[in-house]
Amino acid sequence: MILTWLALVLLVGFLCWVARPSHRGLRAHLPTRMLRAAALLALIPYLVAGKPVVSQQAICDEVQSYVNMFVDYTKTTCAPTNASSDTFTFLVLSSEPIFSIKDEKKAWLIAVVLSLGNAMNGAPDVKTGELYVADADLKTNIAYVLPIVVAKALQNDVAAGKLQLGAMYEKIEKSLVRKELPKP
Repeated sequence: MILTWLALVLLVGFLCWVARPSHRGLRAHLPTRMLRAAALLALIPYLVAGKPVVSQQAICDEVQSYVNMFVDYTKTTCAPTNASSDTFTFLVLSSEPIFSIKDEKKAWLIAVVLSLGNAMNGAPDVKTGELYVADADLKTNIAYVLPIVVAKALQNDVAAGKLQLGAMYEKIEKSLVRKELPKP
């Protein structure tokens, strides 16, 4: 997205540079009005859209980056479960058997839920689905599922100072549902 905006700014800058009175290159061939109209036509889709497009993969990359920064005893990966769907649903995996160690599970789940809640609260217009979390013991085809609306609400409450991390973890535990994943 940033690269697209940068390309647009460069294009508009170039077109304005070419259209300035002292430049005789393209200006000799194209009237100034035509150059400005081309610049405006290039900007119209971005001006009409009003909001940047958020991709599921971009949110996953953000979550994965934050969790790996804060939780260094496991490598976390994130993948959209169906990138072609308009409902955002994610699978977040730990490279270690995190669910068998209580304190590590607690810290990891808090980091995942806060990161995803923050990312999704930054994109309020997207349709939310579920967050699947699993660990290295995925060979059992078991994951735990949390509605993303719960992650968003918990992150909002923690950010507003209405909820402490211990209480947040208790709410996560109560909301998680054990689910068997389909075999690949």
